[in-house]
Amino acid sequence: MHLLGKAYWAPGGPSDLLGRLVAGGSPGRAVKKLADEVQRIVRATDVVEKMRAMGVEPIGSTPEEAERFVRAETVKWAEVVRVSGAKPN
Repeated sequence: MHLLGKAYWAPGGPSDLLGRLVAGGSPGRAVKKLADEVQRIVRATDVVEKMRAMGVEPIGSTPEEAERFVRAETVKWAEVVRVSGAKPN
C-alpha cells in the first residue's frame, strides 16, 4: 500500500490523522497524481476553513512525509504498549 499523505491532524489527540491509501504496486505516476490532487483539495481555502471549524488542522503532506510520520508513530506507540504491558485479546 502507498500512503498518499496525511489530510489532517486533530490537535490534542493521540496522533489522529486521516490519510488515503492505494494498493502497493500502483503506478508511480498515478500515485503522484492522486497525492497532488489530495494536497490541492486539502489546501483549498474553503476546505481549510471548514476543517478548522471542526477542530482539525489540515496538512496535505506528501506521501514521503506521511510515511515518515506513520513509521515514527508506530515506533512511539509500540513502546507505549510495551511499557503498559497491554496484550491483544
